[in-house]
Amino acid sequence: MSILVHLAQKLQLRGSVAPVLNTSGYFPEKPETFSWGDSMKYVAILLLLGFALGCNVVDPVSISGSVEKISPEAFANAAVTILHEEGYTIETVDPVAGVVTTGWRDESSYASQTFLDVSRRTRISVVMDFFTHEINVQMTKQKRSSEDPWRNDGLSDADRDRLRLILARIQERIRLIAQREGVVATKRSIW
Repeated sequence: MSILVHLAQKLQLRGSVAPVLNTSGYFPEKPETFSWGDSMKYVAILLLLGFALGCNVVDPVSISGSVEKISPEAFANAAVTILHEEGYTIETVDPVAGVVTTGWRDESSYASQTFLDVSRRTRISVVMDFFTHEINVQMTKQKRSSEDPWRNDGLSDADRDRLRLILARIQERIRLIAQREGVVATKRSIW
């Protein structure tokens, strides 16, 4: 922050227009005029610093895949079952809207918490589009140190692999449910 304060003070000094007496004391020197060139350099530096500091935003990662046509309740069952098996606590289930979300799961290791004072957590959202039969799985990962608030963090390769595995497991579960629903529907039509 001291760099920003220094630059701001320098900008204020360059913009002043105060007459200064020459060494003889009789004739005032030409007052310093406002210089756009120098001031704009400092403004550009301030903007670049603000941009560099403000661009530390990481969006959650999502992947999608196609699934078979199933009922909203079957989708919710498949997503809840797999996410529960993966160790997540289910926070929201809305079968009609096609949304399942989890609570935050602690991903911190003992070493990172003890020696580095860094905590990590993840959460997952699963969204089903019943019109296109596409399923979208999104993972949000956050980290914080003792003095900082939680902020989004990029996914590691292991996190991305786990996200792909969760999507594949949900797709497989939906496929099995669709097969079973098809068999049940066929048996009902025979009777």
